[in-house]
Amino acid sequence: MKEKKYWLSELQIIFIEKMLDKMDKGWSLYSSTTRQGLEDILDSGYYKDYQKEWLQNMREDYIGTFCTTTI
Repeated sequence: MKEKKYWLSELQIIFIEKMLDKMDKGWSLYSSTTRQGLEDILDSGYYKDYQKEWLQNMREDYIGTFCTTTI
């Protein structure tokens, strides 16, 4: 069976760029290998089935770290 490709939307591109920016500014939750993987996805313009959950987990980590507020 051929691997399905999911083409990146504009919002997905923006999110990945934000992830890379946070990593450049010292967010060390992920390694340089992860950074390279994100760059590869941006360069190709799509991600594959096996990367879908990986990206979802990163999204959840990003939201948990940068988008939660404390009252």
